[in-house]
Order: sequence, then structure tokens, then C-alpha cells
Amino acid sequence: MYSDRVMIFLALAAVFSLAGLMTTMNTPSITGAATSASTISSAVILKYFSINVSANLSAGIDFGEISVLPAVDHNASLNYNDTNYPTENEGNETLYFVTVETDSNTPVDMCLIATAFNTSGGAEIEIGNYTFANNQTNNETWPGPVDHYTMSTSSYVGADTGVPIGSSTYYRFWLDVPASVASGTYNNTVTFLGRSTGTGCP
Repeated sequence: MYSDRVMIFLALAAVFSLAGLMTTMNTPSITGAATSASTISSAVILKYFSINVSANLSAGIDFGEISVLPAVDHNASLNYNDTNYPTENEGNETLYFVTVETDSNTPVDMCLIATAFNTSGGAEIEIGNYTFANNQTNNETWPGPVDHYTMSTSSYVGADTGVPIGSSTYYRFWLDVPASVASGTYNNTVTFLGRSTGTGCP
């Protein structure tokens, strides 16, 4: 009689165990792992700056109509702010400049890069014929062609370095036009880049 009860008890235990196993198999497992997590990010900004191009520079660097070829060191129209230059030397400052804004906290190095100087039909004045000079002084002499640099389409060209907060770097631009160049309207884009002083041009 005792052994029969044991057998019944074991049989019932087996049934309950089987039922529990089936329930476990039909119920998704809960592992206790988190379904989301959060963390924080932080950064300390040590240097910041902004630059602003003058209204005349923003409007474009215009070399006007060139009717006599070859032309050497042909001035951009606002290189000298005096329509009578060089016979009169009043008001002969350039109107092309870039300013380091006063909301900056570091001096700035200036860099330039240009696209190809060409017509919509594909005629091109080689970029080596397009030069510029820059200086933090703006008068009849500076920026002057004696310290001019050649534009590049492949990499930034360094201009003024360490331009102080609230100060400007001034530019003059010149174009050489060979006699063999095709007639047409030539255009390109010149990009001015500011860099925190000491970091160099890209």
C-alpha cells in the first residue's frame, strides 16, 4: 500500500514536471538584461572664432573688361579705392578684406583656394595667372604685388597669419591674360578659410 502511494506520488511529480517544462518552452525567457542605457558626453571648447568678408569682397572679385592683350598684373576693380589711381593717390585702400569677428577668442590664420578660371564653354585662363597679396596694413603700398602669391585649385594657399581679434587682413588681386586666350566671360570661385593660429592650412 505504501509503495502504491509512492508510485502515485512519483507519477504526479513527473506529470507536473512535464507540464512545467512545456510551460517553460512556450513562454519567452526573461534574462533580466536592460533594454536601454544612458550615458553622458562632454567637451571643453578652448578656442572659437568667426570670420566675415567685406561687402565688396562678398559681391565678387571683378577684373572688368580686358581689351588689350597680353595683360600683366591687371588689377581687380577695387584693389585701389580711387578711380583716378595712380594719377591721384587719395583713398587708395583696397576694399577687399576679411575680418576676425570680436566674438572670437583666438587669432586666426587665413587660407585661400580657387576653382578653375574658365568660361562656360570650357576656355580657361590657367590658375597660375591669378595672383593675390595680403597684409594687415591697408594703404597705397600694402598689400603690394611685391609679396604676391599664386592661387591654387588643388590645395589652400596660406595668407596672413595671427590676425588679431577684431582686426582684418586686406587683399589685392591681379590677373595675367595671355594674348592667345579665347574671348569670353571667365568666372571662378575663391574660398576664404580661417584657421586657429598655428594649425596651418589644410
